[in-house]
Order: sequence, then C-alpha cells, then structure tokens
Amino acid sequence: MKKIKVIIYGCGVMGRKIAEAIQSKNSLVIVGAVDILPELTGLDLGQLFE
Repeated sequence: MKKIKVIIYGCGVMGRKIAEAIQSKNSLVIVGAVDILPELTGLDLGQLFE
C-alpha cells in the first residue's frame, strides 16, 4: 500500500499528539513539520517530538 505523506503544522503539544497518532498508522508517514518559532528551524523531527 502506498503511504500518505503528512506535514505537521505546529509543533506544540497538539502537534506532538498528532505525530504520535500518525506514527501508529502504517498508511501514513511524516515528511516534515512547520512552526512559527524560528528556534525550531532545522531540528530533527525525532528530537522535536520526543
């Protein structure tokens, strides 16, 4: 089955919860994330959503 690519919009508490839900689905894959905070730019998604 082809995976659906997902971008997380917002990396706060809700974004982290959404990322957890996406990771539990075999049909979805997180390919990126965006946030208004410049200090989050360039961080690895694994670190961001720990």
